[in-house]
Amino acid sequence: MAKDKRQSPSTLLWFIRHKSYVPISEIRRRFLVETEDGAFIDTGNQHRTYVGLPEGTAQSLEKLWRQGKIGLELSVEFDAHVLIGVYPMVPSKEHLLGPPNGHHRGQSNGHGFVPRERVCEESVPEVARVKER
Repeated sequence: MAKDKRQSPSTLLWFIRHKSYVPISEIRRRFLVETEDGAFIDTGNQHRTYVGLPEGTAQSLEKLWRQGKIGLELSVEFDAHVLIGVYPMVPSKEHLLGPPNGHHRGQSNGHGFVPRERVCEESVPEVARVKER
């Protein structure tokens, strides 16, 4: 079995920001994590959370969380804290504005054209619009 490589925080953040939610299993598949070992990270208030990733990658996720760049989703099925997924606190511009080729998944005004202003306004979450005011 190959030695698992530590993923840098910037590599993980790039991957996470291009999705609305990333389960830990997808991080394992994407970065070819083959080890069965997991690690614990500190998640505040004297809590330790189990992450099913090698220690280096788990520490990178902890660093991103402490910087406020990602959010953590914990399982409610266990008495212990178990990390099951992460999500970006600030999604990528491409994620908010849609694909660069102009195709806007199912949105149309009946003529196959969607004004860019309408797409941008609808795709930005209400929280983001309130912060801009």
